[in-house]
Amino acid sequence: MKWSLKVAAIFLWVAWARPLSAQSPCNIALIEAQKAYDIGRFEEVLDHLDVCVQGAETTRNEEVEALRLVAMAWIGADDSRRAAEAVQELLALKPNFETTLRDPPRFARLVEEVRLASADQQVTSVSKNSESILLAPATVQLITEEEIRRRGYADLEALLHDLPGFDISRGNGVFYSNIYQRGYRSNGTDRTLFLFDGVEENDLWSNFANISRQYPLSNIKRVEVVYGPASTMYGPNAYSGVINIITKDPEDLVERGQPLGIRVQVGTGSYATRYADMTLAAQREGLAFSLTGRVYRSDEADLSSYDAWDFATHAPDFYQDKLAIRDVSLAANFLGEFPEAVDHPYLRVERDAEGGAVAIEVTESGAAAAVSYDSTALRQRVNGAPIGFSNETNDWLVYGKLRLGDLLLGLQSWRRQEGSIGWFPDDREASTQNGGEWIPRHSFFYARYEKSITEALSVSSFTRYKVHSLDEDNRIVIFRSYAGEGRLDLGDLVRDNAARWSTLYFNRLSRELRSELKSVYAPTARFTLVSGVEFRRSQIQGEYTVSTVPHPAETGFAFAALNDYDQRDIGAYTQATYRPAADLKLVLGGRYDDNKVRDTLGYGTVFNPRAAVVWHPGALVFKAIYAEAFKAASNSAKFSTSPSRSLTSPDLEPEKVRNLDLGASWQVDEKLLLDAVFYQAEYSDVIGAVEVVLEDGSSTTQNRAIGALQIRGLTLGGAYRGERLSLRANYNYTDPQNIEARDASGQIELDAEGQPVERRIGDIATHRLNMGGNIALTRRLGFDMRLNAVGARRTGAGTTVPDNPHREVDAYAVLGSSLTWRGLAPGLELQVVADNLLDTEYFHPGVRSAEDAIHVALLPQNGRVIHVRLRCDF
Repeated sequence: MKWSLKVAAIFLWVAWARPLSAQSPCNIALIEAQKAYDIGRFEEVLDHLDVCVQGAETTRNEEVEALRLVAMAWIGADDSRRAAEAVQELLALKPNFETTLRDPPRFARLVEEVRLASADQQVTSVSKNSESILLAPATVQLITEEEIRRRGYADLEALLHDLPGFDISRGNGVFYSNIYQRGYRSNGTDRTLFLFDGVEENDLWSNFANISRQYPLSNIKRVEVVYGPASTMYGPNAYSGVINIITKDPEDLVERGQPLGIRVQVGTGSYATRYADMTLAAQREGLAFSLTGRVYRSDEADLSSYDAWDFATHAPDFYQDKLAIRDVSLAANFLGEFPEAVDHPYLRVERDAEGGAVAIEVTESGAAAAVSYDSTALRQRVNGAPIGFSNETNDWLVYGKLRLGDLLLGLQSWRRQEGSIGWFPDDREASTQNGGEWIPRHSFFYARYEKSITEALSVSSFTRYKVHSLDEDNRIVIFRSYAGEGRLDLGDLVRDNAARWSTLYFNRLSRELRSELKSVYAPTARFTLVSGVEFRRSQIQGEYTVSTVPHPAETGFAFAALNDYDQRDIGAYTQATYRPAADLKLVLGGRYDDNKVRDTLGYGTVFNPRAAVVWHPGALVFKAIYAEAFKAASNSAKFSTSPSRSLTSPDLEPEKVRNLDLGASWQVDEKLLLDAVFYQAEYSDVIGAVEVVLEDGSSTTQNRAIGALQIRGLTLGGAYRGERLSLRANYNYTDPQNIEARDASGQIELDAEGQPVERRIGDIATHRLNMGGNIALTRRLGFDMRLNAVGARRTGAGTTVPDNPHREVDAYAVLGSSLTWRGLAPGLELQVVADNLLDTEYFHPGVRSAEDAIHVALLPQNGRVIHVRLRCDF
């Protein structure tokens, strides 16, 4: 055994380190090229270094040194364009390259200039290693700090409206927005992995991402959006894509030669909105830290002019229609339970020729009584305030970083305190002024250590501990009304039960410890191997803890007898990149994940591959990418229940997807970029609710892995960047289909020819167009304009959202603009932002299926919104 270890160690050393006595052709060429450079023969430098660029055995260090000499030679020949191109290649190969005192000043300045410019073209979210966005083995969108700043986005969600491939239902409810990527509609933002500096922010219980106003934009360095499966590197839930928010490091916030850096941003605007971000950073002798805080307050739009939120009673005929029983068996059961109903003044029994009851109608006096009960309740004061519409937001976040040499520590905590009523009509819930508030809280701590072992090998450790919970004041105020679905019914009316309000407090607490070890091995310029292992230990609830009094963690109860689920996850991944030629890149990777819940549950072992070919002849880049991914069923889907779903699904299988991207881009020149991507994703084992008949004859629903989807799409994009004018545009076509439609019991529906019925996925736009531009009016004054045009979204009958009463959600187009005045004073910037500039009335689809009128089917969006923002950088 000892001899085997020695042989292995010798083999690794031979593979990593070239013997000192041997000199490669490139090493010899470097010596000759340096001699030619020293005597000013710049063309000879380039001739000597051809062997380094084309040599298969050239090491990464040799190619870096060759590109350094090439750049300096072009500088010497007064060709700044080619010098910059060489530096771009150098930094792409070695992002942490640093110049030395022996380098010419012009070369050192060029490296810094190119580094700043090329930072906008490097991504880390695809392969967990810095690489060019154009050559990364995935379809990626990158939004830079400067783009965020000049466009004047009000929040993180607003940024996504300008990107292709996103459908959004903004409801200002339990979640601010539901975000669907690449045509996959679900009940929340749970198919996209949302990262904040690499830390997973999706809720541990539901996997939903809380993308709202708690995140500060002023501290974001860039946003990287990966389209399509990414489970190869991230494991479960990197399903439809990845959004990674990368914030500034402490060193980015402190000017050279200064001990401190301060960034302050304050704003105010429509709906009594006001917010403030502040970041303080400092560095000294290997120690650097930053601390960011944000508060956000808003009254939000007043929706009381819409019927769904006017808190008024319905007309009597509404109650007559809603409370009536028009099913023969249900009518017979009702009369058996309420024999007094036969002669009750509120009811009229309809009978057939044999005298059997066929329906029970509500009389005018019965409807009047229901109106009176609801009206009386609506005139009450609840939790100290009169009943009325309000939907206030009160969010905050604190985030700190501390760097000690190669070690980076991070700590974040945030709270969303927003109304839940935005999803629901007024005959179901009360608003924030009466106590209805949904208050999730997330906190995490991480430690990241990165170290270069050799020039060819670097390792990193990334450990994070997360706590996701609902605040102890998290509550909804339920309206037990005759108008509300599933609340008071005909039996209550017969008993003269009054409408009433009741408060329910919700609690949930989940924890996770996750640790990852990663290595990047690059022995030559043509080969890179990224490998890692992950371990996770989680404790996640199965149900809410609910109480009718405060402090539900102490006073409440869970619907399930067993409510804590210990979970263990192990993952191992590797991805190899090989360049057989200078213009060809081959990528192959895979990942194993193993999951166990308690002693007998869990999805077991899953493997997901990724393969890509990237060919970049000259200014063109062609990509072919195949990837698979899976979404592990959340504890919410497996273990939680509801009034309509009493059966749990502890053995629920993961959803799976196979995806193909075919892309092409053309860098016409330094200013113009055009791109196109076709994609097709095939989803299997999609979770859906099916109807189940219980032993007593009653029915309920249960989540099962039953669905199959096929989604095709095409994205076209273009960007132009001039000295004073920049333009951008993207168009997205989506064809989302459920290729195995199921009936209520979960059986595949067949057409007349015996083939599975296909149904279009509802609430997804077939066509989307985003356009924008920015112009420097003067040296200090800039203007940005953007257009978001969304086509009609089919819904209702014939789609996967059949219970929506509407056939489609109308198309719309909205304009936004920002005017930025920089240099108002040193470090001071003033910005005026207008969203929905023309005050267009438009709607988003409801966030659920609008089934049984529990959720609002159409969500009105904000009218014209004006914000004034002041930013100070010290």
